[in-house]
Amino acid sequence: MGRRRQVRVPGSTANLGPGFDAMAAAVSLQLELEVEETGEFSVDPGDERLPADETNLCVRAFSELHAVDGLSFKVRSEIPLTAGLGSSGAAIVAGLMAADHMYELALERDQLMEHAAGVEGHSDND
Repeated sequence: MGRRRQVRVPGSTANLGPGFDAMAAAVSLQLELEVEETGEFSVDPGDERLPADETNLCVRAFSELHAVDGLSFKVRSEIPLTAGLGSSGAAIVAGLMAADHMYELALERDQLMEHAAGVEGHSDND
């Protein structure tokens, strides 16, 4: 067994009053991502509506920072999809943070934000 990391990321809501898309609040719903070096690639998306391959958003974000060959990904999320509670943002942040910590990349916050915005396609959350 190789390296293993588990990260938890809260859902969020943007669109707070006069801070539309500029101010957000974390919510008590969380996404949990576990990544482990197992020698083979696999994805357990935790929800049959989500992809179980390299197109999974957690995996796509992780692959921005490190190759995913030989890694197993397990995703569990309390954040409802397409409900405006940051499910895609949480998935992206989880993937990036897991890679950053697992391989001790020590990226600065602004670097992580650039990668997150690149994966998401825009810098605000869903």
